[in-house]
Formats: sequence, structure tokens, C-alpha cells
Amino acid sequence: MSQRCLLIRATLFCCIFTLMGMGCGGRGSPYGSGIFGEWVTDPYGLPAYLYRFSLSDPRSYYTVRDTGSWEPERRNDHYHLIGNERTLVRCFNDGSAELIAPLRLFVAVNYHAPSRGLGTGGYGMLFYPGGSLSTRFEANARILFGEGYCKKEVRDGAHSITQYLFSPDGRDPVLISLSQVTGSGEYEDAFEITPVVFTPLSPETKRLHYLKQQSRNAETFNVNGLPWAKFTFDGMPERITFFVGAAAAPAKLEISETLYGYTVKVKYTYTSNTPYYCTLLGFRTGKDPTVTALAYRYRDRCNTALEDLINAIKEEAPLFDTEPSYLKRETSWHYSYLRSGFISGGSGTRVKTSGFQSYGYVMGTGYSPGFAEQAPAPGRDLSQHAEALAVYNPAFAREILELVLEQVPQDVSITWWHIPGVIAPSDYALFLMWAVERYVLVTGNFSFLDTNLRFYDEGTGSVWEHLTAAYNYLKQRVGKGPHGLIRIMGGDWNDAVVFAAGTVEGAGWQNVMEEGESVLNTAMASYIFPRFAELARMRGDTALADELEEEGQAMCDALEYAWAGKWYARMLLTSTRSQVQGNIIGSDRMYLEPQPWAIMSGCADRYGHTRVLIESIRNELLSRSPIGAPLISQPVGHGIGGRPGEGHDGGVWPLLNGWLVRALAKAEPTLASSLYLRNTLAYHAEVFPSVWIGIWSAFDSYNISPSPRPGFTWDQLPFYDMNIAPISHPDPHFSQLGALLSLLGIEFEINSIRINAPAWENNFYFKTPILEIKFSEGTYSLNYKPLEGQPLHVSVETDTLPLRIAREQQ
Repeated sequence: MSQRCLLIRATLFCCIFTLMGMGCGGRGSPYGSGIFGEWVTDPYGLPAYLYRFSLSDPRSYYTVRDTGSWEPERRNDHYHLIGNERTLVRCFNDGSAELIAPLRLFVAVNYHAPSRGLGTGGYGMLFYPGGSLSTRFEANARILFGEGYCKKEVRDGAHSITQYLFSPDGRDPVLISLSQVTGSGEYEDAFEITPVVFTPLSPETKRLHYLKQQSRNAETFNVNGLPWAKFTFDGMPERITFFVGAAAAPAKLEISETLYGYTVKVKYTYTSNTPYYCTLLGFRTGKDPTVTALAYRYRDRCNTALEDLINAIKEEAPLFDTEPSYLKRETSWHYSYLRSGFISGGSGTRVKTSGFQSYGYVMGTGYSPGFAEQAPAPGRDLSQHAEALAVYNPAFAREILELVLEQVPQDVSITWWHIPGVIAPSDYALFLMWAVERYVLVTGNFSFLDTNLRFYDEGTGSVWEHLTAAYNYLKQRVGKGPHGLIRIMGGDWNDAVVFAAGTVEGAGWQNVMEEGESVLNTAMASYIFPRFAELARMRGDTALADELEEEGQAMCDALEYAWAGKWYARMLLTSTRSQVQGNIIGSDRMYLEPQPWAIMSGCADRYGHTRVLIESIRNELLSRSPIGAPLISQPVGHGIGGRPGEGHDGGVWPLLNGWLVRALAKAEPTLASSLYLRNTLAYHAEVFPSVWIGIWSAFDSYNISPSPRPGFTWDQLPFYDMNIAPISHPDPHFSQLGALLSLLGIEFEINSIRINAPAWENNFYFKTPILEIKFSEGTYSLNYKPLEGQPLHVSVETDTLPLRIAREQQ
């Protein structure tokens, strides 16, 4: 399907949904704006979302369930994520902001729970003779969700407030409120200090009861005549000091106690020559600069901190200039959202991607730094983040990989997922091998393989030794089943597949974990093993290279046992205890997960299945959804991923669609391009304009029919509802960035770089810190700046493609 046809199709879908009563707003607004505002270009030349929807409009409400009472609650608290490497900040549509400290467990410094009587703060107020003005709950307020900041503007005659909320570039754990005011009177910044620890599966009612039992203390002091206050609470997971202070202009503090904490108002007297007001909200652990040091630092740089942040964002932001033009906006925006989730546990510890969403908010889990002392960071997800980020930010990609590598045990008898009593997932080694191989090929940083890191259990070794230990774990601890496919153990990527196969389809949990063979794991290995073999051969590890090549071929052969006639099945079983017909899961319905890897590896083509498989993907999956391929062609009804059409039971997962775009880029280029567009935020917003989830960020899965809530995300009865914090998951952002490179026609190999005819049919210009590609009027130009080795420049006519360029010729 051409890109023009896809846009026509989006319009048709909008018409259908309008007839269904869902509406298709945003007429006259830029494509993909939805009904809540519109996409604009901010004064810095970056994309931003201008939110200007009335909070009283019934279309702004959506239903969530508190995990304590499971009673439905109507909310309209849409938010935008910003932050730096030490903070996560949620800017809400009511003008307030919540600062989250990503420590051993996530901690909200000023917990946002309006329905529980907690006002959060983060807004400014101007009091003048005869009236007042506030950046919260004002009907005429303009809220701009920008890359790295929130901007609020409100005006009343001669009086106005322009307030920016942002965390500075770097690792200072602070949220800055920077305000400019016109008119006369007194201005104040308001914050509530109500710290809450997000422990696993703790409902809000439990959190507030916990808060009420704490003792607390407030202490005031001055820095060069400016007032500051420090706050401590008992019961934090580590010693944390919270603080609020003025960093500009004459000011005074007003502190009052609340039921759970303190309200702090920083008051400034306006004068005609006051350029700005600046207030800091933050936290400090033992690794951070002292509160006094931070106070001095931002007294001197508060007025330039926003400019420094914007310059850093613009320097890092990728560029994809093409038609349709909204892809330029989205590419920059995707990276900005990931940048806001690059978090670390302290001022000098490693960075990893997160994004604060329901896995952290409700479950108390996620990628919280320092949490590895209790359980490791989820290596599967982080490896995928690093793989996608390698071309966009190699330094962050490396830090993420080092974190995951240090979770690898040297002793293969030790379960990789280090939680006592929990059976290990079977696929961590595959994702890690894929990510590291991809990182070194994309960046040219081959010496990374010699970097010395610690093992999880004891000792140290090179990155290569960690990778071989991971492979040995996969070979010896995970192993293969009777058909030669890699075992599934406690689960592969799909966390619910063991539950579904064991309970709903009658296979039995124990049988699945002991004898189940994962078609997904095997299809991945058929792609990863041969490429990793090339890396081993480059390093002179001939025995390992030979073994990996042989195993890669064996994986292809084993996949034939799973060929179900039109697609690959999902799992093979062997036990006579199983009630599954033929002991095959996925012969009667198509699961998406293994199909892209079978195409990418060439196994489907080797056995003559590619054409049939792609047609099955069209007919069984892509025809069911306007916004991408669902996980499964027909829901199973197992309930763990929500109702049919939601989550693991038929939802649309951006990550899986990213895999599919990569697979189709060479096998079916036009379909790959059209699928990439269907996965965009803009396309989701056109199909579901009144669903705020999916306009500027989203969760890891979208609902489709037959779900009663299409366009939203899933719940997981009876444990938690993902709609409580339903955006800022990394997957919708990094999956699009990762898939893009496959569309542009470049492949990185051990000894060469291969340039293919791009699957993307329009002219384009693409740029990151290490890669620059231009495709125009039949000419393909490439500039490549590896981290090691000589830069490469090539310009060729597209009729000479594909072309291999030897790395040594760089």
C-alpha cells in the first residue's frame, strides 16, 4: 500500500469512527493533533503540543480503577513527561506538576492525587489590587508541552504570567519553575511536599495511610539572603532530603503543614525591573551535591538553565526530513521522550531508559536505578532500548548495555532473573547478544568488547566473556526441547503466553515450563546466531563461530516443525498430559511475535514460506486493525491481558510492529513503509482523536476491537489497571526510531556496510550524531562517523544498489 493510499485510508477510518460516535476532531489542526489541542513549532524551532482543551468537557474523562477497592473512577488528568537523568516530571493539564525521584523505588516528591485532596503544586499565582491570576485551573490558560519543558501562559488585561517548568540538562535532581510576570503585585510559586514510595501493587489508599504514620521535619535556612527549606520524612527507602528554595530576586518562604506533608509558597514582590522569578523543587541523597551547593549553583545559572537545556536537546535531536512532513516532528519527539526517561540512580551511576508509567506507578517496578539490589533491571527491555539508541545516542546505549551485562552470572546454574522462587525467563541472552552486536556494528566501537565489567555473582571479565557466559546460559540452563527449538521455561517476550497455554488452552503450567518449546526464541536465534558468529570469527574465536553457525542452521531446521501451513505456530509441547490438539499452540490462530524474526533470518525464504507468510500477515493481522498488526489474529479469552482485543489477548503492540517493519523492509518494502505510518502517533490520533493516549505518548499496547475501549490501553484483572498511568512507556518511541533505519536502506556488517535501495519511497534527509543519509532524485548519499576508525562518505546512483563498502576502506 502506498503512503498516499494510507493517508486516504486514515481519512476513511475517521469517517467510520465519526459515524460510530467517536468523532474525528482536529479539523483545521495539523495532522495527528486530536481534539485536545494541536501540534505547533515552539520558539526554539522544536515540535510542541499546545494543549487547550477544557477540563470540564466530558470527552476529557476516562475510567480507571484503584487497585485497592477496584472501584471505577473517572479522571481527566492528562499529562506530559519531562525530566533529566535524575528526575521524572509529570506536567498535568490542570497546570500542576509532579516530581518523581527514580531511586531504589520510584518516589513522588509531591504526590499528585487531586481526588485524595493532594494538590501537588508546580503552579504560579499573581496577586494584584483587585484580582489574581494563576497558571492552574485558568480557563484561558495556554499549556505547551515542549521537548524537555512545560510552558504555561495566562493573561488578564495588563497582568500576565509565563511559567516554564523543566529539569536542567545533566544530573542535578531538581525541577525548576522559571516565571516572567507583567503587572504589579506579589507573585508566588506553590509546591506541596508529599513524598510517596511506589511499592509493588500498592493502591493509593494504602499509600496515604502509610504517609499518615510518618514523622516529619522541616528546616529553613538562607543562601545569600534567599530563603530555602529542607524536609525529611521517616520511612523512605534511603535517606532523602527534599527541598524548596528561591534562586532569584528578593523572596520569602511560607510553610504550612498538611495532613500528609507541607505546603510551601515562595513569595516574590514584583518590580518593573525584575526579569524573572526562579524556584527549585528537588531532592538529595548521599551521592548528590548538598542543598546549599545546589542553591548557589542555580542562583548563578537559573536564568540560563532553560536555554542550556534547549541547546542540548537541539544538538542531540535526530532529524528525519521527508513527506509526510509530520514524520520530522515525530522523530524528534520520540527521541525527546526517551531522553526524558534516561534516568540514573545517583550523580555518578549508570543511565538507563525508563519513562514513568503504570509499571512503576501501580506495580512499583520498572527500570528504577538501584532496584537491582533487590532484582535486576529488566535486561530484555533495556537491551532493546540500547539496540535502538545505538545510532541516536551511542553513549547512552553503551551505559544501558553495561548495566545489563553486569546482571549476567558467571555461573550458569544461577538463575539470571535474581528473584528467589521465580523461574527465569528464557530469552535474556538472545536480546543481549542482539543488542551488543548491533551496538558495535552501528557505532564501530569494536573495542567495547574488551571492556572489563563485573559479573553478577562474582569476579570480572570482558564484555565478550559476559556475552559468551550469556550464550552458555542459554545453551546449558535453558536448552532445547525434543524438536530442537529453544525451551520457553518461565516465559519469553510474551509474559502471558505460559498462562494462556497452561490454563486456557489446557496444556498445564508445569508442562509448559518444563517441556514447552518457544517458536519466538528459536526464530530470534535463527537471526542472531549467524550474525554473532561473524563477531566471534572476527575475534578469532573460531570454535564458537563454527558452533553458532551450526546452531543457526539448526534453528532454521527446527522452525519447520512449527510451520502451520500459513504461518509459524507459537509453541510446541511434548507431554501426553497436554490437552492441546497436536501439542501445538498457535496452529489455529496466528501469533505475531515469531513471524518477523523468521523473515529477517531468511529461514522463511529458505523453505519457501515468505510469500505465504506475508499474505497471512496481511489477511489475518493487518486487516483486523487500522493502527497496526495485533498480537494475535483471534483472541484466546485468557483474561490476563485484559478483555479480548486488549494487551496479550489481541492488542496492538508498537514493539512487535517495529519488528515487523524491519522484517518487511526488504521482503515487502511498500508494506513496510505503510505499516510504519500506521504505527505513528499522528495516525493513532487521526483514528482515535478523542483518546488522549497515543497523541503525544502512549503505553506498550493499544486496544482494538472487540475491546469496548478501542484506542486506549489495557488493564490486567485482577492485579492492576494500566490506565492509571497510561503513557510515557518507552516502547512506542524507541520502536519507531529502531525500525526507521531499516527503511532507509543501510545495514551494518562486520567487515562492511551494505547500502540497499531504501524501502522509503519518498526523498528524505536523515541525521544523527554518527550517521547522515540523503536520498534525492535517484541519488543516495551517506556520511558515517564511527566512534572508532575513519569516517566514510559515499554517493551513488540508486540503480547501482545494493552496494557493499568495506570498513577498511573508510
